[in-house]
Amino acid sequence: VAGLLHDIGQLAILDAVPGYISQFMDWGEPLKLDINEVEMEVIGIDHGEISGRIFKHWNFPETLTDAVRHHHNPELAEKSNLLAHILYSADRFFPLACAWGAPMSANELAEMPFLKERNIAEDDIAAIKAETEEHYGEIAEVLGV
Repeated sequence: VAGLLHDIGQLAILDAVPGYISQFMDWGEPLKLDINEVEMEVIGIDHGEISGRIFKHWNFPETLTDAVRHHHNPELAEKSNLLAHILYSADRFFPLACAWGAPMSANELAEMPFLKERNIAEDDIAAIKAETEEHYGEIAEVLGV
């Protein structure tokens, strides 16, 4: 549930702020700002916080809500630090992260403390990334993206 819905706050922003994507592209991308920085500057709140509020409104467990709220700053998660780190790593790992910045290389990912502590090797990360990108391409083709 967390993996599928953690960015639901982005949908809320897209719905509430007309022209948000073009604002980001015009302003944030050339400055190489993180999406959260742009959200804080443009609307005063980031999508993780909005997602967390939506989860709370939907009465999801506090552990899930906390992890989603802090998926870009997992060290701030108090109730579900592990899940917040998993979401953060996945955001940096998979090609969908390209929508708001470049995905990390296998080498960069292998140096992330969360993955390093679990002895996840660069070669393993590279293999998983390659397979994921292959499947992502298949899905994108089916969806006409």
